[in-house]
Parts: sequence; structure tokens; C-alpha cells
Amino acid sequence: GEFMLERLNNVVTELGFLEYTTTNKSTIDIFAITLALMVGTAGLPHVIVRFFTVPKVRDARSSAGWALVFIALLYTTAPAVGAMARLNLTETIQTGEVGAEDGN
Repeated sequence: GEFMLERLNNVVTELGFLEYTTTNKSTIDIFAITLALMVGTAGLPHVIVRFFTVPKVRDARSSAGWALVFIALLYTTAPAVGAMARLNLTETIQTGEVGAEDGN
């Protein structure tokens, strides 16, 4: 068969967009964006208040570390879920060519 990313590239280019895997950002840009999202999420008030509920500074640091781990998990799984949903759409709902009369 065909690899998932190749299939996603085909669907997106048929819709008139750039390929899914085509990027014009460098690795450092992507790293900086990811870091900004993680630190920004960790800086939300309901997350910061959580650090004041522990009796020791060491526990607050540990809590912050675990918060960043789960935030990283969230930011890495969300795009994966989106890609799988798009693949599911192309394989189950969209049965024909995109834009064709018998396409759906």
C-alpha cells in the first residue's frame, strides 16, 4: 500500500494546498514554537496556582516538571490525532476523487 504521509500529501495537493510534509521552517523555528507553546501553557493561572499547593519547593519543581511532560504529550498527540482523523476521512467518507460528482 501507500504510506500515510504520501496519502495525506495527495489529498492536500488535490485540494490546492502545499504538501502536508512540505515546510519552510527550520528545525530551530519549530523547536522555538514548541517551547513557547509549552511554557505559555505552563504559565496559565490554573497551572501556576497548582505549584502553591505543595509544602516544599522541591515538590513544586517536580510538579512543574510533570506538568511540562504532560503538556508536551498534549502538543505531540494533538497533531497525530488530527492526521489520523484526516486519514480516516479520506478512507471512509470521501470515496471518490475530491471535487467529482461521485466523490461523496
